[in-house]
Order: sequence, then structure tokens, then C-alpha cells
Amino acid sequence: MDGLNLKFKLSNYDRYFLKKLPQSLKQLMDEELMEAKNRFVVIFNEESEHIMDEPGQSFQLMCSYMAAYYEKLNSKGLSKEKILDLLSESLIKSAGGNYVKWMTRIMLWIKRDKRKFIEKSTLQSKKTYGSFLDMREENAPKQFTSVITSCGFFDFFNRRGIPELTSIFCKWDDLWAKEINKQNCGVRFERPTTIAEGEESCRFEFYFL
Repeated sequence: MDGLNLKFKLSNYDRYFLKKLPQSLKQLMDEELMEAKNRFVVIFNEESEHIMDEPGQSFQLMCSYMAAYYEKLNSKGLSKEKILDLLSESLIKSAGGNYVKWMTRIMLWIKRDKRKFIEKSTLQSKKTYGSFLDMREENAPKQFTSVITSCGFFDFFNRRGIPELTSIFCKWDDLWAKEINKQNCGVRFERPTTIAEGEESCRFEFYFL
């Protein structure tokens, strides 16, 4: 995309997201979308020094777009709650949220060893998020916990003075978390603390019944 100070080549997923996201915000006119797009480029470039790896660049692209759209929607006089709802919905639509939900459901159906599946998925998440999240694991006989000790989403939005936007990405996790608890498959999930809510870490706790 023109004007972006990229450190890594855009992935196909990046290109899909950047094309799809504007289409999901029906509340903005074409001229407003263009203004938000231009603002997105400025925000991303201001934050580019914090990019450490390719995953980090991808997530900073997402965060920059959310920050730009937040500013534009806020200028229209919408309430903060309404804006957060709109942005959460847009993220789910443009980043494959329904795919995540359905794949979680299918994998819970077909995987006999649910614990192994969850632990393997957590290890894959480390690669997916790269340096954007600092993660460690805790193991117990009937429990597996993934602990996020540093969150790039929170760091990004906190630098911009809008830490409340972190909740948009917290709601993304609700897609698969609700599926786990809804399927009654011998696994229960809890997330008692999050960095976005002022705690020291995000705890993703899986209990095996």
C-alpha cells in the first residue's frame, strides 16, 4: 500500500484484511473512508519503530486501522460504546471471525485428545503472534493455562492514548472461547484476568473435566 513504511513484505492475509475492512464499515461515506485510510498510513508509520518481526507488522496494521477508524467515528459524535461495538464487528467480519468459530467447533468434534489439541494450538499461537505477545504455559493434572505477560495490542493503543481499544481484540478471543464452553466436550474455559482490565497478565485457563 502506498506510503506505508513497511519492514516486511505484506502477506496475502494482510492484503485481504486491508481490502476487506473498509467494506465492513457502512457508517462512513467514501470520502470519510479515504480520510481514515490516509490517517491509517500516518499512524502506522508513527508506530513502525516498534515492529520487531513479520507477525508484529501484521498486527500493527490491524491496530493502526482500528485507531484511524476510531478517530473518524469519534469525530461523528458516536458514543465510545457504540464505536467499540462497530469496530469489534468489523474486525470479526474482515479478519475471518466466522471461520475461527466454525473451525474451533469442528476441531473439538473430531479431536479425541482435547488437551493435546489445545496445547498444540497454544504453541502455534506463539508463532502466529511472534514478538507481539509474550506467552508462557502452566501445566497441572486437570488444567492447562496460557499466560500472556506482555500484550502488543495494549501497548499499541496505550501509546496512542486509547487503551480501551484493546477490548476489540479481547472480544476476538470470545469467538473460540464461547465455542469451547458451548460444545460440552469435556473442556471448560475461563479468562479471569486481562491486561486490558488493568491486571498484570491475561490468563487463558483450560480445565479438563
